[in-house]
Parts: sequence; structure tokens; C-alpha cells
Amino acid sequence: MNIQEEMDRIFKVQQDNLANERKFKELADAERKTDEDITKIRHVEMTYDHTIHFDIQEIANANNFAPGDIEAIECGKWAKLNITLKDGRVIEEDGSFYGEVDMKWASTENFYDENYKEVAQ
Repeated sequence: MNIQEEMDRIFKVQQDNLANERKFKELADAERKTDEDITKIRHVEMTYDHTIHFDIQEIANANNFAPGDIEAIECGKWAKLNITLKDGRVIEEDGSFYGEVDMKWASTENFYDENYKEVAQ
């Protein structure tokens, strides 16, 4: 390959890179909200998923009952697990201390105007 061919090849690579950068910028701009949409946003909601795990056998062992003694199991507010036993006792376990929420990225993001109408994303 002579010098001219190498220079032509390099020039073509640079042109391709510029074209790719333009395409990337166009895609990024299309994903961004327009200035008009941004001025409409008043409320933003971000949702994070978090799983709390309870081991029923461990709870039974710690509270001196057998799993066969359970009449009902209910998931309550504020990460509480309520286990009603056949003898009338209610065992309440607090799940708020079981792990931390991964807040690096929201699982959903919603943008609303002042009337809670969703603004285009």
C-alpha cells in the first residue's frame, strides 16, 4: 500500500467516525426531552424495586411454633409480616431491616405536569 492509499483509507475512517458521531448525537437528542416538555414537568416519580425475604421456619424456631400451627400469613404495611397461629397468637416480623434498597437506577421513571398528566418521555 502506498502513502496515498493509506491517506485515503485514514480519511475514509475519519469520515465514518464523524458520521457515526452525528448519528449518535441525533439519537441522544431525540431521547432528551424538548425544552417545551421540560418546562411542563412539575412532578417526578422514581420507583425502586426491593425484595424482602422471610424464612418461615426460622421465624417458627425463634417463636416456638411449628409451621403446621399457622392459620394465616399476611403481608402488612411498612414491611411487616403477620403470622396468625391457630392458638390465636399473632407473630409480627419487621422486614424493614432486611437489606438495603439498590438506588443506583430507578426501575421506572415518570414525569408529570401540574395536573399529574404524564409528560412525554
